[in-house]
Amino acid sequence: MIAGTAALGGVVLLLFSQVHSLKQQVTEREQRLAMVTAQNDTFKQQLMELDGERTQLEGKLTELRNQLAASAGERDRIKAEAEELEHRIRTMEDDAARIQSQLQQVSKERDDLTGQVAKLQNEKAAMEQATAKLRNRLAFLDRDYQQISTQYSQLKQTQSMQALNDPSAPRPGSLASSSGSSEPPVLTLNTPSSLSQNSGTLSSVDAASSSLGGDRPSIELAPIVVRRSQAEVLRSLRAQVVEVNDVHRFVVLNKGTSDGVQMGMTFDLLRGGSIIGQVVAIRLQPQLTACEIVGEGTALPEVGDLAIKSTP
Repeated sequence: MIAGTAALGGVVLLLFSQVHSLKQQVTEREQRLAMVTAQNDTFKQQLMELDGERTQLEGKLTELRNQLAASAGERDRIKAEAEELEHRIRTMEDDAARIQSQLQQVSKERDDLTGQVAKLQNEKAAMEQATAKLRNRLAFLDRDYQQISTQYSQLKQTQSMQALNDPSAPRPGSLASSSGSSEPPVLTLNTPSSLSQNSGTLSSVDAASSSLGGDRPSIELAPIVVRRSQAEVLRSLRAQVVEVNDVHRFVVLNKGTSDGVQMGMTFDLLRGGSIIGQVVAIRLQPQLTACEIVGEGTALPEVGDLAIKSTP
C-alpha cells in the first residue's frame, strides 16, 4: 500500500512536473503568440501604411502616366513642329541662296551701270569741254573773220586806189598776166599774226612791211581770169593761207563764197609742190573762209601755203 502510494505519489509528482512544464511551455507559447500577435498587428499596421503608400504611389503613377501620355503628345506635337520648322528652314535657305544669287546679279548689274554712268559722265564732261572749246573757237573765228574781212576790204580798197594811181598796174578784166600764165588769181597778203595762249585773244593783222608812197600796204595782185563755168571753177579752185591758228587748229583762206567755196569743201595744202595736209571749210564769208585742220599732215600749215580743192 505504501509502495503503491509512493508510486502513485511519484506518478502524481511526475504528472505535476509535466503539467508545470506544459504550463511553462503554454506560457512561453502564449508569450510568443502575444509577441507574434503584436508583430502581426505591427505588420498589419505597416501593411496598412504600405497600402496607403501604395495607393498614393498608384495615384502618383497614374498621374505620371497621364503626364507621360501628355508629354508623349507634346513630344509628337513638338516633333511635328520641328519637322515643319526644318522644312521652313530649308525653304528659307533655298530662298536665301536664290536671293543671294539675285543679289550678286543685281550687284554686278549695279557695278556695270555704275561703270557705264561713270563712262557717260566722263564722255559728257569731255563733250562739254569739246563743246566749250568749239564755242570758243567759233567766237574766235567770228571775231577773226570780222577783223580779217575788214582788213581784206581795206586792202582791196587800197588795191583799187593803187590801180587808179598807177596806170601801169593791171586792170580788172585782164585776160592774162604779163607772163602769159592762165592760173587763177592768187592774192598774196603779208599778214602775220599771233595768238596769245595766255589771254586767248588773236592779235590784229599787221600791215605789210613794204608800202607805196606813205603808210599804204602794198599788195601783189595776179591777173584776173575770165569767168568760167561753176564746175571748172570748183575743179581749179585754189586759195592761199592768210592766217594760221595752231592752238585751235584752223586756217583762214583768202577765198570765200563769191569765189565758189562751199561749206564742207576739202582743200589740199601744198608747199613746194608737195601736199602737207588737208583742211575743211567750216565757216564762210564772201571773201574769206575758215577751215579746220583735219588729220595729221607732214608739216604744220603756214601763211602763204597754197590751198587747192581736193578732187572727189
